[in-house]
Amino acid sequence: SPTKKRSIMRDIRNGTYKIVYAALSELNDSEIMNVLRSVEISMSAIILQWGQPDRLKESKELIASLSTKRIPTVIFANSTSPLLRQECMRSLVSPLRIITGFNRPNVTFRVIRAEKKISALNEILEQKKDLPGVIYCSNPETAYKIRENLRDHPGLDEKIIIMPGALYREIQRRDIRFIVHYELPGNLASYSQEINCAGIDGSTSECIMLVSRKDFSTADKSVIKFCEEKNQKAALMLYL
Repeated sequence: SPTKKRSIMRDIRNGTYKIVYAALSELNDSEIMNVLRSVEISMSAIILQWGQPDRLKESKELIASLSTKRIPTVIFANSTSPLLRQECMRSLVSPLRIITGFNRPNVTFRVIRAEKKISALNEILEQKKDLPGVIYCSNPETAYKIRENLRDHPGLDEKIIIMPGALYREIQRRDIRFIVHYELPGNLASYSQEINCAGIDGSTSECIMLVSRKDFSTADKSVIKFCEEKNQKAALMLYL
């Protein structure tokens, strides 16, 4: 509300907060920009969760202001887009670029071709007895179906989490030993975020993808829809 916004702006000016989070879209607000210019900033970090170049453009005015004041600025972008990398580099003064992947020495990856996925899940759970794990699916209905089919499996409620991938942030455990994707994730960015909870404590963990012919059909339709929306005439799909 406007009243709450004014209260927050006043607290920022008075130095009440040590850390301030703001959506990049809010940086178009002249009142917010004036407040940020009026306070002393020791460091800034810009997080582009979905890796979109146009999101970075929204913060250009602030970045320019920070650069003028020689304030250290870090940009974190979850993206493999060369365009976004170039945009990030152009936005900073004397930038240092560090590129990392989501592969970690203690985490292994495996793809299982499974037309009967519940049977495959049962086999995996037998192999991973007494280990905490996560089973990702696309929606709550599928999560319920999986839980019903596995309801007699020991440790289902205590150690095994079944949930849509979109809710990955709710996982607070650091000792996840395996992750199973019951269905294909929407994209690589989603996949990299969903497997972040694997082996956070440094111990060995495994990420398993269950794939069936139906998944390929769904992927085909998704690519065709994307091409139609983007007015693309062709796309290449490789099944390995």
